[in-house]
Formats: sequence, structure tokens, C-alpha cells
Amino acid sequence: MASENAPMAAKIQMFHSSAAWIQSELPVKSPRGEGWDTMIERLSELLAQGFIAECDPKRPGFFEVVVGETWLYFHIAERLGYVYLIAQRKLDKTPLEWILPSRMERLQTTL
Repeated sequence: MASENAPMAAKIQMFHSSAAWIQSELPVKSPRGEGWDTMIERLSELLAQGFIAECDPKRPGFFEVVVGETWLYFHIAERLGYVYLIAQRKLDKTPLEWILPSRMERLQTTL
């Protein structure tokens, strides 16, 4: 029986193989150590609201999203009860310039 205080499992609605709507209250943490608090907090906020992320086609449960000028790569590990922020990278370009035209077309057809 699930605890009343347990976080909601992740809601993942696939648009197609490359994009999904994600919402979750699972806690976010990173195996990377110190210095990730700001992005952990931001990803937690996004997950609580729900957002569209790009799916990693080679790794189920792994996703990427651009937040402001930062690219994030994360894993939703429902069995472990966490979302793991695996990687982050500051982008040199604005998010729309970073998205390849083919990616943008795929995302626009799903919205």
C-alpha cells in the first residue's frame, strides 16, 4: 500500500518517439555532487508544473530539455523514486538557435 505522503509517480505522455509531456513530484537529485542545486531546484519546479521534453531514443526514461540558456539531461527512475539530473551544459546560443531545424519541425507538428 502506498503512503499518503509518497510523491506522485511520473506522468509521461508520449507525443511520438522523440517528445513527451512529463509531470512528476518525485524528488530530483544528482550523482554529480556539489554545484547543481540551482538546476536541481529548477528541474523540480518544471516537473511539478509539467513540460515537454525530448526523449533519448536509445535510453528509455531519459530525457533532455533546455531551461533558459542551460541544457539538462535527466533520468526518471520511478522504481527508485527519484529523478536524476545527469548532465547540464550552458549553451552558447539561445535555445531556439540551438534546436536544429529538423528537431523544431518535429516538435511543432506535435504541439
